Amino acid sequence: MRTALRTSAFTEPDRRKGLLIRFATTGGSYADVTGSGENAHDNRWSCHGCGDSSRAPEVSYLFRIRPDANDHATACRAIPLT
Repeated sequence: MRTALRTSAFTEPDRRKGLLIRFATTGGSYADVTGSGENAHDNRWSCHGCGDSSRAPEVSYLFRIRPDANDHATACRAIPLT
């Protein structure tokens, strides 16, 4: 049995300062987690495909943001338009 590797047809965005984690979305885009790190209150996630982002700054610890970003990346089918 052969398995195909899925490669994105899109160019990966620049890795800006503060990038902690980058998830590939189902649609071929990327969801980024940015901030100061594990115990910081400024961690956020944002999607390059659909433009959605985290909405709960009061729960911005990395251990809370990471699963939300991963869940979004798994469900997001939007493709980047740029």
